[in-house]
Amino acid sequence: AVVSTQSTGTSLYESKKVSALKTIEKKDKKLEDINSILAEELQPTLEKLKAERASYLEYQKVQRQIETLTRLVVACKYTRAKDLDANAEQEVSQLEQKVRDLDEQVARSKERVVELTEQIEQLQQTKKSDASSALQELESKMSDISKTVVKARSDLDSVLESVKDEEKERDRV
Repeated sequence: AVVSTQSTGTSLYESKKVSALKTIEKKDKKLEDINSILAEELQPTLEKLKAERASYLEYQKVQRQIETLTRLVVACKYTRAKDLDANAEQEVSQLEQKVRDLDEQVARSKERVVELTEQIEQLQQTKKSDASSALQELESKMSDISKTVVKARSDLDSVLESVKDEEKERDRV
């Protein structure tokens, strides 16, 4: 009887063992199916999401770099504009001073031309009344003065032209 009980217990154990092995096989099969589904469907989606996340992080990094560089460009443009403004003001001031100087030079040249013209007239009157030797001497002086007047007028024309050029330069600045 003990042998039969043992044999019955052994066969019961064997049948439960077989049943448990079949259940394990079914569970392994389901696990393989789940792993297959994960590998086929979820793994590509997961990889795609990882790639998208990496792209998004790279995008954010590039955006931050763009913002930083944009700030630098704006700061550089502001500094350059400020420097140009300061330089332009200084140039305008210098050009205005130069125009004033040239205006003074023109006024002095006009006065000199008037003086020389008066001297020429006086010399011409004196020439008529003086003797021949004095006449020749005065003609020589008159020739010198005429040359000086021509030179003064030439200088005046040159100065006037310089004033015009400076005014054009000032207006352009």
